[in-house]
Order: sequence, then structure tokens, then C-alpha cells
Amino acid sequence: MRPILNKFAQPVGVLLESFQACQLPFNVEKGHSVQLIPIYPEQIDPKMIQSLWQSIQQEPDARCWTYLPYPPILDEAELTTYFQNAFHFAGAFHYAIQVGEQFVGWVGLLNIRPTHAVIEIGNVYFSQAMKQSTAATETIYLFIATYLFCSRLSTGRVEM
Repeated sequence: MRPILNKFAQPVGVLLESFQACQLPFNVEKGHSVQLIPIYPEQIDPKMIQSLWQSIQQEPDARCWTYLPYPPILDEAELTTYFQNAFHFAGAFHYAIQVGEQFVGWVGLLNIRPTHAVIEIGNVYFSQAMKQSTAATETIYLFIATYLFCSRLSTGRVEM
């Protein structure tokens, strides 16, 4: 594939002549140290919520909420409500992060635009158990490998 050049002879990408938007599959993604479990708002697993709530309670302070667009979650019922409403991100889809038997965070696919081959990884909550860990790195790797480099999805860009 040769890149397209603009009027200044600068490469600006390649033409996606055979691009076809696709339906994204939301499957369990398995790595060496982590599993990403799809969260369907109408099928919230109470055990998952309980496990996530235990992880949230392990936080030494509220700094983990600094860059999230909502205040600290105060109880299991509120956590369930957030998952049932996709954290109020229109069209978003979330995964719970599982390490061993414990759920230790979540991450969302936001701004899903299949017709433009774009998807955003966001609303990332890594609990204290996830911070600076192999599981944290592997979580992001699995999303990039699944949604950017997998030709079956035809995604051209992942935003973070």
C-alpha cells in the first residue's frame, strides 16, 4: 500500500478502498495474567460487583478517581447502577478486569465509530492491585491487539 500524499507531498495515510464497517464482537479476552469479561448491562453478575467493590475498598485514598468523570463510588448499589448505565457514556461497552478469582478493575470501549474504523479505550479504573502490574499492561495490550491489529474488525485507529 502506498500512502496518500496531500498537496504538500506529505504522507497522510492510506486509502481504505476495501474497508467495510463491521459489528464488533464483545468476547471474553484472555491473556497470561488477566481476563477481560464483557459486561452486559442487563446481566450484571452480583459476584463480580461484590469482588469489584472489595477492590475499591482497598484504595488507600480517593486519588484513583481523579481522572474519571464521576465522583468516587460509595457502595455496591451505586457500582451496579453505573454498570447498568454504561457509566453514562452513550454507546459505550465495558469489560471487567479479572486477575485470578478477583475482579480488580474495568475499562470501556467508548466513542465506537465503526464507519470510521475508530474506537476509544477509556473510563479505565485500575484498582490498587492493578497499578504498575503486568496485568495492567496486558489489559491495554489485549484491547489494542483485539481492536486495532485484528483484521476481522477493520479498526484503523484506537484512541486513548
